[in-house]
Order: sequence, then C-alpha cells, then structure tokens
Amino acid sequence: MAEHPLELPRLSDNAHALHYLELVREINPILGLTSDIYEFGARHMREAALLARLIKEREVTLPLIDLGAGSGVLGVMVALVTGRPVEFWERSERKCAFLDRVIHELGLSGSGVVMVDLRRHPPLGRPVALMSKGVMRPRKLERFTARLLSPAGGELWGFIALPPEQWTPDIIGARARRLELFPFRTKGGAIQTIYRALYGNA
Repeated sequence: MAEHPLELPRLSDNAHALHYLELVREINPILGLTSDIYEFGARHMREAALLARLIKEREVTLPLIDLGAGSGVLGVMVALVTGRPVEFWERSERKCAFLDRVIHELGLSGSGVVMVDLRRHPPLGRPVALMSKGVMRPRKLERFTARLLSPAGGELWGFIALPPEQWTPDIIGARARRLELFPFRTKGGAIQTIYRALYGNA
C-alpha cells in the first residue's frame, strides 16, 4: 500500500486527453455518457489517468480489457498513458460506435471494441488484466471476475469509494490470491482507493 495518498495527475497539457474530452462533450447530449461534463474531465479522467500510471509503473504485461466501457474513460486513459492497446467491452451498439471513433481519432493503435453482454460471457481461458470503473458493485464484480478468469487467472483493477483502512475482504479481494491497495486523494479531498486484485497463478 502506498505510504501517502497519491495525488491526481493534471491533464491540461495532454492534447489527446483534451481532444477525447471534446468528443465526449459533443456526443453526450445523444448518448448521455455523463451527467456533468466538468466533473467528467476534472475527476473521472484524472482518476483513470492515475490508475493508468499505476499499471505502467507495475509493468503489467497482460492484455488489457475495459469492462463495460461506457464512455471509455478508463480504457482511453490507460491506452494514452501506457501506450498499450486496450480492448473495450461494451454492450450498447451506439456506445461501441462512439468508442470506435475515439480509437480512430486518438490513434490508439491496436485497440479495439467488442460488443458483448458481460453477464453471458464464458470464461476467457487466458490470463488478462480487467479494468472497471463502476460497471457493477464490487462484490458482484468479483464474482463475475472470478468466473471470467477461471481457470487461467489474471487481475482486476478498479476503484473503491473508501480509504484502505475501511477495506474488508467481503468488499473486494475475498477470492484473490493477492490484493494491492493504493489510496489517493480525490478532487474534493476525500481519500479513496484504487485496487489491484490478482487471481490464479498468472
């Protein structure tokens, strides 16, 4: 666990991130990707960029999948920060079309979109790194992840709206062989947590 809360990175000098924000702003009246475009840029994009930095620092080499991508904020920031391809899983056809446009306009080489219903997807049969930003509640997400990664293993990255000292295994990590917690300071000053849960032997 990090000794001191991590601070959110600034994105004001990242041209690709700013272009992505404009794409979200443009399509938001049609797709309803966010209820507050300012909060999306000032908070959600920066939190996703922090998670991306952790993935890069820990030299995660497994294929990256953004679960229930929605706006794609998590996968986009991970692709921009790490320079690695990301697979965006989303069940909405219109959101998939938007994500295809984002990949093309930002030049996210090797990234792609898969239209899929997460609830019906069989186990992957290969180790991967899954990422999630609010696609489902942590306990339900872990049950789903354990099934999806069985028996090959892999890891899950996500967020908990609690400081690490309030974490308990029944929230997330009960099925993991190892759990890493990274406290960070939100835009509003609260302490929340990014987690990395590792499953199987991958």
